Amino acid sequence: MESSKLKYEENKLRDGSDYVLIYEGSLSKHRSAVLGCRGWANMGIYKPGLHRELDAIGEAFAKEGYVWAATDYGVGGYPIKKALASLNILQMKLKSEGLKSFSVIGFSMGGQIALMYSIKYPDNVSCVVDVYGVSDLPRLVSEVRRKMCLLPLFLPIYRDINILKVAKKFLKDVSEEFGVKKLFSPYPEGYFEYSPIHNIDKLNVPVLIVHGTKDLLVPYKHSVTFYEKLKKMGKTVSLVTVKDGGHDQETVKKAIEEILGFTKRYNPP
Repeated sequence: MESSKLKYEENKLRDGSDYVLIYEGSLSKHRSAVLGCRGWANMGIYKPGLHRELDAIGEAFAKEGYVWAATDYGVGGYPIKKALASLNILQMKLKSEGLKSFSVIGFSMGGQIALMYSIKYPDNVSCVVDVYGVSDLPRLVSEVRRKMCLLPLFLPIYRDINILKVAKKFLKDVSEEFGVKKLFSPYPEGYFEYSPIHNIDKLNVPVLIVHGTKDLLVPYKHSVTFYEKLKKMGKTVSLVTVKDGGHDQETVKKAIEEILGFTKRYNPP
């Protein structure tokens, strides 16, 4: 642990999911919290502690005077609906402890969760940070499918069959959550209902988007499109472009000052 002053409180929510709180001093003396949302990890296979991979950024927020709170959602797959429910239970718990103000930050799939939480519970959120998040699920799924069709041609070059396995598992998990898209038929409604870019009219809190230009999992251009549509609709939004940044913690580190500054502006500790 980087600081002996930080406290780590671990327990389970009433829905069975694990959570961690990171904060300095006494919990009762804090007024503001940051809710952290993990992404699609471990190929969607659940294992305890996935949310603890966000501890480093949680510690950064805690050192600025926030309570950091993150849950593992209690399941694997692509659990957008379960994650939103777990996040709400976690926030209600923090409110019962006296916390007054909340912001949300999410990474990859977690960015989608953070944005959808801000859409579904606008009165509960001061601002949201989307770090290389999935803003347009139908678009991402379509692109992954197209790449899968071409990938076998290039496997002898890349010699990485794991890429194909990851893509197949991602599509399987998404289909289990929102339904299967049949050939020559539109995507099931859930793909749009839970895609932030298709719900911009309901996104009424300040948004910070962070994305690296060399992200191979969620293309940078997705965030550019999302940002431009938010701006066009008069929303409060900023885009931090991390040059040569990928889908990793290095991108987060390079943007940490912007992330902290944005959060302090709209959700002071």
